[in-house]
Amino acid sequence: PFPLPLLQNISPRVGRGSHRLCPEVFESFHSRIKPSITEVKDALISNGVFVCAGWGDQLIWAQTYEEGLYWSRSKNKPLLVIFHLEDCPHSQALKKVFSEDNEVQKVLDEDFIVLNLVYETTDKHLSPDGQYVPRLLFVDPSMTVRADITGRYANRMYAYEPSDIKLCKCCSPYLL
Repeated sequence: PFPLPLLQNISPRVGRGSHRLCPEVFESFHSRIKPSITEVKDALISNGVFVCAGWGDQLIWAQTYEEGLYWSRSKNKPLLVIFHLEDCPHSQALKKVFSEDNEVQKVLDEDFIVLNLVYETTDKHLSPDGQYVPRLLFVDPSMTVRADITGRYANRMYAYEPSDIKLCKCCSPYLL
């Protein structure tokens, strides 16, 4: 992979396709070392810039919870935080439905700031009923975690399964 110093000038927000960087930065980076798009993506991921992890290549993903809160507030859009694990079959099943459902991708693109995390945060508000995956939490633009928006399981209130995808589509009007 490319050394981290070459990647430090790359904007942490990867937008409109997990392979596209802001044009000026990409051209500067590309002209210096001529990597392929796949090499750039692999280098970003291997150096800690966790892009979309397959949840929606065309979406703009926040890289940290703090960045997600910033963009949520500044763009007046709710933040969707997706907690998952790469080796969890339930996370993989939910990711497949999320990434393949064009309506979900459209709603996320137009109405949300999105963040996926494969680690827990220190913010206890993001684990109101425990730490499990997959878990979806919504944060409104006033930076309030919406603990009132839950899935259908009493023992895992923020867990969603592939069959629950319609519930997620209905959340955006309640978050603004």
